[in-house]
Amino acid sequence: MSRDKRISQLEDLAFQAQWELEEGSAAKAIDICRELVGEWTEIEGPDGETVLVWRGFLGRSLTEARQFLEAERELTALLDDRNRVLGPEHPQTLVTRGNLARAIGRGGRPQEAIEISTDLLQDRLRLMGPDHPSTFDTRGNIAQFHDLMGDFDTAALMLEELLKDRIRVLGEDHPVVMSTLHNLHVVRSRSGKICDVQDLQVFAEEMLEDLGPDNLNVVNAFGILADAHEKLRNLDEALRISRYVFDARSRMLGDDDARTLVARRRIARLLETLGRNIEAIDEMMRIVELHVRAGRLDEEDCTDVIEVLCHRMHETLRNAPTDDKAMLRIRQTLLRLVGYGADLSEGPARDRVQKWFAVVHRSFGGDGENPRSL
Repeated sequence: MSRDKRISQLEDLAFQAQWELEEGSAAKAIDICRELVGEWTEIEGPDGETVLVWRGFLGRSLTEARQFLEAERELTALLDDRNRVLGPEHPQTLVTRGNLARAIGRGGRPQEAIEISTDLLQDRLRLMGPDHPSTFDTRGNIAQFHDLMGDFDTAALMLEELLKDRIRVLGEDHPVVMSTLHNLHVVRSRSGKICDVQDLQVFAEEMLEDLGPDNLNVVNAFGILADAHEKLRNLDEALRISRYVFDARSRMLGDDDARTLVARRRIARLLETLGRNIEAIDEMMRIVELHVRAGRLDEEDCTDVIEVLCHRMHETLRNAPTDDKAMLRIRQTLLRLVGYGADLSEGPARDRVQKWFAVVHRSFGGDGENPRSL
C-alpha cells in the first residue's frame, strides 16, 4: 500500500474516532485510537506528534468509558513524554495534565485531582491569563471534584464565581454559560439549596409568573429545566419543555438567532435519543437552511451541524432497518446538503464536509466519489 493511501485511510479512522468519542461511543473510540496509535508509531516513531495526539484521545476515551485505572496509566505515561518532548509549559502538556486530573478524580480520588488541577490552574493563569477558556475549564473541573468529594457548598461557591466571569466574558446566553448555570443548580440541589428537578420546575414557573412569558431569563430557566430532565433521562418531558423554549425564542428572537438554534439542536438530539431519527434529521436540516438563508453557510456553527447531520444519516442507514420512505428522505437531504457544500469556501471545513458526503453516499452503496449520482 502506498504511503499516501495509508495516510488517507488513517485520516478516515481519525475522523471516525473523534465522532465516536464526541457522540458518546467511547468503547468504539478506544479500539480506533489504539489502532491509530499503532499505525502512526510505525510511520512517525514513538515520539511523533500525531502519535502523542492519539495517545491523548485514547486516554480521554478510556476515561469516558469509565476505565479509570487504565486511563490514568495511559495519561501518566503520555504526560512524561509530553514533558520530555514539548516541555512542561507547552499547551498540549497542560491539556494532558487536565485530562489526567479528570481520570483520577472521576476514578475515585477527587482530592488528588483537586491538587493536580490547582497547580494546573496557577500555570494556566500565568501562561494564558484569567479569561482564557482553558482557565475557565480548569476552574469548572476543580468545582466538579469538590462536588465528587461531597463538598457541595464549596463547589457551588466556585461555580457561582465561574458563572459571573463567564457571563462577563461570553454574555448571559452563551451555551457554556447556560451549562455552568445548570451545573450550579445541580450542585445546589445536592447541598439542599434546590432539592431536585421539581424545585427547578417551581423556580422556572415562579419566574414565569413574576416576569411574564416574554422575558428571556424566564425562557432560559426553562432551558435549564429541560437540561435537568434530559440528564435524568426524562426524555419526553425534556422534549416537551425544549419545544416550549424553542417556540418562545423563535417568537422573541427569530428563527435564525443563535439561541433559538441552540434550542432546536437540543430538540434534534432528544429526538435522536428517543429513536426518532428521521425527525431529528429534519430538525438539523432546518438549522442548516436557516444558516444558508442568513448567509452564514461558512460559519463554524453551520458546518458543525452539517457534520452532525451527516453522521446521523450514516448511523441511521448503518444500524437500523430503514423503510423506503425514510431512505428517500435521507437521499433527498444528502442531495440538498451536497448542493450547499458546493457553495462553501475552500478550506478545512469544506474538506471535512465533503468527506462526510462521501461517507453517507457509501452507506447507500455508492463509491463515495459522486454523491450527486444518487
